[in-house]
Amino acid sequence: MDGGFSASELLFGSPLRLPGGWFEPHSTPEESLDHSSFVGRLRQTLTSLRPVARQDSDTRAIFVHPRLSQATHVFVRCDTVRRPLQRPYDGPFRVLKRDSKTFTIDRAGKPDVVSIDRLKPAFLLLPECPPTSERQPDDMPAADVDADAPRSPLALQQRSTPGPASSPPTTRHGRHIRRPIRFRLAD
Repeated sequence: MDGGFSASELLFGSPLRLPGGWFEPHSTPEESLDHSSFVGRLRQTLTSLRPVARQDSDTRAIFVHPRLSQATHVFVRCDTVRRPLQRPYDGPFRVLKRDSKTFTIDRAGKPDVVSIDRLKPAFLLLPECPPTSERQPDDMPAADVDADAPRSPLALQQRSTPGPASSPPTTRHGRHIRRPIRFRLAD
């Protein structure tokens, strides 16, 4: 059912026109064909361009606490990949010596040079606090809790006497745990 009309003619009543007729030409056709003058203007424009000064990516501003220069103890940022709930700072450590970019601290009884970018002043409640040593890694077992317990005869007797014969161990849901034979012989 084509009536010989375009969709724009049916809608607007006239064919569509491109907007090129709205603009006036700034130059005559003879000037636009002159390649030597175009190249000359292009060279002149390019010689007048100046490069833009780039910003160095390694000159980022690092915050240094204003009270760091008077701090007697500091915290040191741990720059490793941390486990969940692991503290981001170790310390406090006593400051032994200050330089413009580094501090020498007492870490586990030995002097250690640390950049000020990793330091944060420690505001302690006590006037003199002994410096803490390195934090034990999570992989190392903690000290035995019973080693510091008092050695009373009653406590030793309670530890040495086994409890009454009980049923085999069960899970939280009530299922019986059957250990492999190699582990049963050790009991």
